[in-house]
Amino acid sequence: MDLFLISVDADSGRPHFGPNLAFTLALAELLDQIRAGRGAPRDQDAVHGWIAGRGPHCIEAYLAAAHRSGCLKVAARRADGAPARKRIQVADRRQLDDASGRLIRVLGAPHSPTEEDLTFLVLASEIGRAQAHLRGFKHREHRRRLDELVKWVTEYDKRQSALQTALRQGLEAVRALAARMPFTPSSDAGRLTGDAP
Repeated sequence: MDLFLISVDADSGRPHFGPNLAFTLALAELLDQIRAGRGAPRDQDAVHGWIAGRGPHCIEAYLAAAHRSGCLKVAARRADGAPARKRIQVADRRQLDDASGRLIRVLGAPHSPTEEDLTFLVLASEIGRAQAHLRGFKHREHRRRLDELVKWVTEYDKRQSALQTALRQGLEAVRALAARMPFTPSSDAGRLTGDAP
């Protein structure tokens, strides 16, 4: 859920949704499933197929969960018979602040991040929202550490665990799918707008 929450601007309520987020959320679910011991895909085609099948509808599920948790208010409205637009309002910014706080805590910790936190950093960087939470001079070391960790995981880490293999294959699939499918059902910017609380 943290990955989804950092894609909403806590100040403006503006959602930063898109196909990259949708497919990355699907990859995150797959990695959670592997981490929980519920099986790993056989090969790259299976990873690609899993993400392609789940991705287009991921944002809707997370948006509904954030609404149920009281973090976001989601209201659909129609104007003169036009398709419904969803207006997103931040109802309780604590969960949004906790998600971005996790990013900063992990990057500021003196020890190596856990595998779960490392995956979160890589996926947050992949959707382009980690950097949005690390602006300014005070976060320069966090940005440097993020770049180092992401580069290590994506370029130098050659461990062959099911999780690492699925992460590398999944990142390739996310990039390919996002390039081919510029809009998912819930990423159409014309349908989602945001408001501050």
